[in-house]
Order: sequence, then C-alpha cells, then structure tokens
Amino acid sequence: MICKMCGAQIAENAKFCDSCGVQTEAEQASIQSQTMQTRQQNPAPQIKTAVFLTIMFWVLFPGVGWLLSEGDLFFVGIMCATAGAFTVFTWIVSLVQYRKYLKGTNSQNINRRQ
Repeated sequence: MICKMCGAQIAENAKFCDSCGVQTEAEQASIQSQTMQTRQQNPAPQIKTAVFLTIMFWVLFPGVGWLLSEGDLFFVGIMCATAGAFTVFTWIVSLVQYRKYLKGTNSQNINRRQ
C-alpha cells in the first residue's frame, strides 16, 4: 500500500504511515465504524425530557400561581418568570449534555482510548 500523504510504501496491515505518521484509509474506516457502534450503544441524551419539562413548567407554575394568587396578576407574572428561568436552565443543561455526548463519541477520542 502507498501513503496518500508522502508516497512511501506502507505495510498492508499498518494503521499509520512509518514516514509521515498519517492514518491509513483502513484505520480511518475502522475508527468511523467504532464511532457509529459507540453512538448506537450510547444513544444521545433525550431532548424529549427537556421538552416535557418545559411544558410542565409552563403549565404547572402559571397554573399554581393563578390558583394561589386569587386573581393577583403580579403573582402569576412571578410564576411565569420562574417557569422561564427553569426552562432556560433545563435547555442549557440538555445542550451541555448533548455536547459532551458528541465530544465523547468522536473519532479522535475513540482512537485515544485504544
């Protein structure tokens, strides 16, 4: 086999070029296959949870606020603001978890673990 980067001769079962150190195509395909297997075994955090919590916040907080306030719109507004704060927090946490998931299953990290 010949290295695409430097043109040196490489053994057929080599993972890297002995001259320039670039990964061979077979090794890149193997890493991509491992990445897909890892993502299938460890599915992404469920965004459905964030959506469910958002709906619950916007039903529960203003609803409870309305019931407890006896018609005082200021208290209902505070409860809506609380629902908004919890919603933002929920989505930030969900997106951070999703980003960690993507970082944890990319090809470079899989290659380092071996």
